Amino acid sequence: MRSGITRRWLRGSLLITVLLVLLVEVMFLYSTTRSYYNGVQQTMYRRFSSITGQLKMYTGETSQKTAASRSVALRRMVEQFSDKDKYEFMLLDSYGGVIASSSGTDAEGIVTSTDFEQAQEAMDGQGVAIYRTQSGEMVMAACCLVPYAAEDVAAMRLVTSLTLVGQQLKRTAVVALIMGTAVLAFTIMSGLYFVRSIVVPLGQVERTAAGIARGELDVRLPVTGDERDEVDRLRQKGLITISHEELAGLHDAKVLLRAHGEPPSTYATARRNNIEVIDATCPVVLTLQRRIKARYDTPQPPQIVIYGKAGHAEVNGLVGQTDGNAIVVEDSDTLAAIDFSRPIAVYSQTTMPLDGYR
Repeated sequence: MRSGITRRWLRGSLLITVLLVLLVEVMFLYSTTRSYYNGVQQTMYRRFSSITGQLKMYTGETSQKTAASRSVALRRMVEQFSDKDKYEFMLLDSYGGVIASSSGTDAEGIVTSTDFEQAQEAMDGQGVAIYRTQSGEMVMAACCLVPYAAEDVAAMRLVTSLTLVGQQLKRTAVVALIMGTAVLAFTIMSGLYFVRSIVVPLGQVERTAAGIARGELDVRLPVTGDERDEVDRLRQKGLITISHEELAGLHDAKVLLRAHGEPPSTYATARRNNIEVIDATCPVVLTLQRRIKARYDTPQPPQIVIYGKAGHAEVNGLVGQTDGNAIVVEDSDTLAAIDFSRPIAVYSQTTMPLDGYR
C-alpha cells in the first residue's frame, strides 16, 4: 500500500507542484524581463519627447531656414550630449543612415535598421529593437522620427547597453530559483511526512490485521517510540497483548477483550482465575453471538453455518457459541461439510462481503 500511495503522490501531487512552480517561474521571469525592458524603453522615449519639444523653439524667416535651424540644433545636441556613458545618440537620414553620433563614429556594428523600420510603420513614429552587437553585447535601440522638417535629419536614435539589466535579471532568476526550490523542498518534506506518519502506519496495521485474520495471533504492531503513538502510550502504561495460552496462566489481573469478541471459554477462564474483564466486544458482534447461542441452545438446533474466514478472531468467538460445532464456510469449495438434508441456520462474520453471503 505504501508504494502505491507514494507512487500516486509522486505522479500526482508532486508532479503538479513541479509543473506549477515551473509555470510560475517562467511567468515571473518573463514579466520581470518585460518590466525592465519597458522601463528602459520608456526612458528613451521621454528623451525623444523632450528633444522634440525643444525643436519647436527653433524658427526662421522661411521654412527652409527653419529646417536648417532645427538641423543645426539637433547636431549641436548630439555633440553636447551629456549622457554619453549611458547612451549613444544618433541622427538618421531618410534612409536610416547615420548622419551624426555622440561618439563621433558611424556606429558600424552596433546598430540595426529594425528600430528605424518600425518607427516608419508606427502611428506614433517610434520603434524599438533589442539585439546583440557584433561584439556580443546585448543592447536596446529606440528610434523616433523627427516630426518637423530638419533638412536631411529624418529620425533620432538612442542606443543603450542592457548589461546591467541582464545582471539584475540574473540575480532575480537566482532568487526565483531559490524560492522555487524552497517550495519544492517543502512539498517533498510534507509528502514524506505524510508517507511516514500516515501511509507507513496504515501499511503496518493492514499487514498486522491480515496476519491476525490468518490466525497468526502472535503478530504485533512494531514499537515506534513516537510519543504520539497511542499503542506505545498504552504499552508504557502497562497494557500488553496476550494470547489465549497466556490468559490461562494469568491470575488476579484485569483483561481487556478486543472488539472481535471471544468464545464462552474465555469468560470461563477469566472467572476461574479471578480476572476482571473489560469487555470491548463490538455491540454488533455481541448481538450476533447471542443470536447464535440462542439458536444453538434450542431443543432441536439446526446446523449452524457461519460464513467467514476460519481462524479469524471473530469467527472463533462465533463458533465458540456452539461448543465448536458450527460449520465455517468461506466459499463454494467448503460447502461440502453441510448436510443439506437437515435444517440450516446461516450467519455471517460481520466483515465479510455482502455479495459472497448472498
